[in-house]
Amino acid sequence: MRVVVAADTAPVACTVCGAPSPLMGVVDFHKSCLEREGKRLGVLGVPVYYRRCPRCNLVFADTMLGWSDRDFAQRIYNADYPVVDPEYAEVRPVGNAAWLRQVLGTAASGVSVIDYGGGNGRLAAELRKAGIRAATVDPHVAHAARDFGTAELVTAFEVFEHAMRPQRVLDEMLALMEPGGALLLSTLLQPTGFESMGLAWWYVAPRNGHVSIHSRASLKTLVGSRGLRLASFSDGMHVAFRELPPWLGHCLPPG
Repeated sequence: MRVVVAADTAPVACTVCGAPSPLMGVVDFHKSCLEREGKRLGVLGVPVYYRRCPRCNLVFADTMLGWSDRDFAQRIYNADYPVVDPEYAEVRPVGNAAWLRQVLGTAASGVSVIDYGGGNGRLAAELRKAGIRAATVDPHVAHAARDFGTAELVTAFEVFEHAMRPQRVLDEMLALMEPGGALLLSTLLQPTGFESMGLAWWYVAPRNGHVSIHSRASLKTLVGSRGLRLASFSDGMHVAFRELPPWLGHCLPPG
């Protein structure tokens, strides 16, 4: 990846709400989440421009707007990806599965789960070992055919920051959700003080494929466009639903 392309300075439509969004700034392609640990990759010399929506505050990568799935596979999710995300294959899915079992508690065994964007399928495998009906769906990774088409809970751990087309991803998840079900979305929202940090925030990481950095407003707008309500466990873990499922009510924190 050595082609340097200048960004168009004219505003473009926000990928969530459609509002004209100006350029916010630029970082090197090698900016990664390793910076949270004080580590840095060498500068590649390839600029990645981001825009920020003035209406919903979504920050999204202008540079990748025209990329195909093949482009992402070749330039980001390639053999070097584990360098910048070493917990992707095992540590994170195992931990997320344990967290989900704990949160659902006694309701876990009665709730079916489809893990959207689940990569190697490890999270669903961990849930099945615990007696939970679970399967993996990933548009980029083939998995064995599942014996159920839809699930009461559709999860997407660390997916929406990677989604250049968030509405499409949301629609694909909704197609897997049973009526009366819920979506569990894991993505870190812009923190207090983001205005001063801007693109220097560690989570703005093009080498990790972090192309959509959500605010609470942008995530609420996104799910609201499909008639869903948003509630959050934390700044990084959220659920969306039309009506609160009975098995979910005890899971959510007060407020």
